[in-house]
Amino acid sequence: MDREATHPLTPEEAKARLLSAADDAGLVSWTRHHPVEGVSLAFLLGVLTGGSPDARHAIRDTLLLFARDT
Repeated sequence: MDREATHPLTPEEAKARLLSAADDAGLVSWTRHHPVEGVSLAFLLGVLTGGSPDARHAIRDTLLLFARDT
């Protein structure tokens, strides 16, 4: 395989790579990269939660579980 030899990163380079990876790891970043899918998903979730009390309760319970874990 033709790959360039890697060299150890300096602390500044490692920090820059970590910060860049952290910026790309969130929901906001995903939505920026996939705007049509993000809007479609938000619309679908809105329709489901607006039309179904069971779905509203399930989403509420799931969000409460995640809120307790953090």
